[in-house]
Amino acid sequence: MASRNMRVLVVGATGSIGQLVVEEAIKQGHAVRALVRSASKARQLAREAESVVGDLTRPETLSAAVDGIDAIVFTHGRMEEARRRPRLSITEACATS
Repeated sequence: MASRNMRVLVVGATGSIGQLVVEEAIKQGHAVRALVRSASKARQLAREAESVVGDLTRPETLSAAVDGIDAIVFTHGRMEEARRRPRLSITEACATS
């Protein structure tokens, strides 16, 4: 059975697990978009990954990240501020795109 290549958003892409997910998704033939806090963080990602700057606690910054995405892989670690609303923010962004 042939697998379908997807456009995947990796949240937490610059972390240790996130970087592995980005690399493996690219190796599997998926188009990868990485949500990063700053453009400088994106430099450590694989060249093939598209990066989008956003903040999990601010849904208005996430629309570009989720636009056209087939799947989200959430590898973000614990951060006091993001822990309060990360799921709601991603859900809000998906609903508006």
